[in-house]
Amino acid sequence: TQSRSSAASDVYKRQILLRVRVLAGISPRAAAAGDEGLLRRSKGVEPDYIKAARECADKLRELASDVDREATYPHESLKIVQDSGLLAAVAPESMGGYDLGLKGDMWGLYRVIDILASGCSSTAQIITVHYAAMGVVKAIGSDAQMAKFADASAKGETFCFLGSEPSQRFTDTGGRIKYDSTADRVKDGWSVNARKFFATGSVGCKYMMPVSYTHLRAHETDS
Repeated sequence: TQSRSSAASDVYKRQILLRVRVLAGISPRAAAAGDEGLLRRSKGVEPDYIKAARECADKLRELASDVDREATYPHESLKIVQDSGLLAAVAPESMGGYDLGLKGDMWGLYRVIDILASGCSSTAQIITVHYAAMGVVKAIGSDAQMAKFADASAKGETFCFLGSEPSQRFTDTGGRIKYDSTADRVKDGWSVNARKFFATGSVGCKYMMPVSYTHLRAHETDS
């Protein structure tokens, strides 16, 4: 009787977790694929990326006060994250990552950032925007693009995120009302017209992920 009850409980957990992931915007297929990972965590099995984040946080904590006091870019701290393998954490497992974030494990992404921030909030902020950019690549980019940036991340190359604009206004909850920058399709690619005044992680980044409005014709929306 107890084993049947336990089995029924596991089935119920799978159903609930699947619904939660779908409601969070994850496709049913991805939600089902990630379901077992969530169940393992609920049973107390700590994923490798959580262990890696805890080890990083311990090391980051030793450097954090100097980073804050000197107001410097945390190059050494980011090298620690790189050496742990966490810079590429958003990439699919087939490309050396942990498949965190968009189209993967959102809980894992937030947990890693939370743990890293307990060691050094400055480093965690840079990692957050890097993860956001990598998530965009995973969500709408090609496999070749994802592989390129997964390899770059493993080598310590990061993204900065260009969102803030001088004329921007915000809602009461902090949401951005509009962007004045534009990105228009041209013959050989894209023409970006933008004025940004802040880019988190720009000091040490290799790549940029700008946020701009696009003006696409109907037949181009799938490009």
